[in-house]
Amino acid sequence: RLQKYAESLGIRVSWRKHKPGDAGAMWVIDAEGNKEIIMYTWPRQSKIMLVLNLLHEISHELSHIYNNRTLSKSVERAFSMETENLSEHQRKIIYETERDDAAYRLNIAYELDLKIPKWKIQADIDLDVWGYYRFWKDGVHPSNIAYAEKKKELKEKYATR
Repeated sequence: RLQKYAESLGIRVSWRKHKPGDAGAMWVIDAEGNKEIIMYTWPRQSKIMLVLNLLHEISHELSHIYNNRTLSKSVERAFSMETENLSEHQRKIIYETERDDAAYRLNIAYELDLKIPKWKIQADIDLDVWGYYRFWKDGVHPSNIAYAEKKKELKEKYATR
């Protein structure tokens, strides 16, 4: 259902095997304005993680729609550069974009009546926003160990509500 929703927004959804260094998913716009969400899969990846990753990428598209289908030059520049070449200001732009776009995820889940507990979506949003915040402040993404610790903390926070 979520993939069909993305396609109804004019986004092509493609699936590829994950390789070291790949993200979980990516939302991209080519020079002609064609949009695609690339979903990377790996063995033992949970269905919930696939859904959360797709939800994350669709939220970027909704933000794009509600911003008159434009990206500011500073956002385009920040997202087009290699991670290690980004200034603190450009990392802040990425953090703010990710934080603001995340606001659409719960709305999409509600509209499509996704059968994922709301707390799992909120915990995933908080984890992503935390990761981008750490990237902005530290200049590098948190380690897998730091992510696992934060994920555990968020699960304890939300699962008990």
